[in-house]
Amino acid sequence: MTPAGENLRATIIANSERSIRISLAGPLAEKRKRAEIAAAKPDEAGWRRHYDPMSWLAFHEAGHAVVCRLLGQPVQLISIVPRANSAGRCVGGDTPVPLDSDSSAGASDRKHIAEQMEWVSFARGYSNRQQARATLRRLRRETNELLNQHWHFVEAVAHRLLVRLEMERQEVEACLAGLRLGGTTAHPELIAAAVCDPLMPLADV
Repeated sequence: MTPAGENLRATIIANSERSIRISLAGPLAEKRKRAEIAAAKPDEAGWRRHYDPMSWLAFHEAGHAVVCRLLGQPVQLISIVPRANSAGRCVGGDTPVPLDSDSSAGASDRKHIAEQMEWVSFARGYSNRQQARATLRRLRRETNELLNQHWHFVEAVAHRLLVRLEMERQEVEACLAGLRLGGTTAHPELIAAAVCDPLMPLADV
């Protein structure tokens, strides 16, 4: 393979694996929050903690947003306002989007992950599904590690989203101030831990 071809192959793998991590982050953050809610026990007086019924969705979108920023992409919009094609949305990339934007019909994290895994399998020359499954397990493990290391940021975004319902880029950036950014091929061990006070006031919002 020529150097240009090898560079193209490496770019496809890096971009697709980054996209898969971002897509995995939502369901993984949601799963963690649902488990936390299910495990909540009553206090000594028998009272149970109240959780906003939208909590799981807010954590889902916050997971997308935090991993998106960790892997070097800005977040243009994060929302838990239901639209025709989606209950919530997290839009990354460099192109601004309006607040009332919606996902395309039929879009889902699962579908996006499957599409990107096809590119990874092609670029890596996988000959069977077991190789693809092993890569997906690795990406899932790495994404879980990212969420674990930066869970305080996920909580900060989710809690604010439950109040605001929709946040544009400036507000998301303020909420994630201090989050260390990585490159497109960043691995958890290469991303430094960041410190964030989720209760700090956000200016100009």
